[in-house]
Amino acid sequence: MSIFYDISSRNSNDSFSVHTHLHDNYEINFMLTEGVEITVEDQTFVSQKGTVCLFPPYSLHEVISHKKIYRRYVLNFNDLQITQACGALEPIISAFKKPHAPLISLSEEDTETLINLFDAALDASISDSPYDDYKKIRALGDILHFLVPLLKEKSLCSPQNRNEIVNILTYINAHLHENITVDSISKHFGVNSATLWRLFKKYVVLSPKEYILRARIGVASNLLINGSSISDAAQKSGFNSYSHFVRAFTQHMGITPNQYAKRESHITITLK
Repeated sequence: MSIFYDISSRNSNDSFSVHTHLHDNYEINFMLTEGVEITVEDQTFVSQKGTVCLFPPYSLHEVISHKKIYRRYVLNFNDLQITQACGALEPIISAFKKPHAPLISLSEEDTETLINLFDAALDASISDSPYDDYKKIRALGDILHFLVPLLKEKSLCSPQNRNEIVNILTYINAHLHENITVDSISKHFGVNSATLWRLFKKYVVLSPKEYILRARIGVASNLLINGSSISDAAQKSGFNSYSHFVRAFTQHMGITPNQYAKRESHITITLK
């Protein structure tokens, strides 16, 4: 895995499902198979060849295919890490903020162009040499730069507000295991709760409370997948009540933490 992003070409010779889940990174799914069912929050779409799906952090999403042959590219990246490594990408990363259409349908020509860009990023990601970091960042930048003009709506943040919301999100993610509240966050950054709420609704879409809850569920789901007990996952993700954790997890994920931990959430894939 690159220190900047995780990219793979995934192929399957059988039907599969990646059940409802969420995580703290941006995810781009580039579909090369028709008829794949994609659910983002409460919207369900059916892919065509050349469908690009954009999954923002902590958005519930699910991918189901009944096809015998399936192919897609998957790219996960953390916008903060990337912009710290290369500030020139910040305006492009910012354009991926909501509001925007979660799906883009590409023409045949654009599909072939994006395939070549993903292949270049795959090749760049193989090297572990720090001297190749520039190639990795450039390959990712080429993908994002290609996709940004295709977004139906753009939501570019001013540098000042961008830095402010990034600092707030970084602080929250680092203190999820603690008893953080909207009031404590407001006091820490010296802003009132109304200002904090407006920043979140403008750049994150979720309210501060919703973001914290989803971030905690994201941490807990990763812990459960990796073998943690339910009580341990609840505690480490910042829930001070076991019953509250079970109730919130079930409400957002559609199944209980116990069911989530026991089922196979991922399929066996062939990496290119």
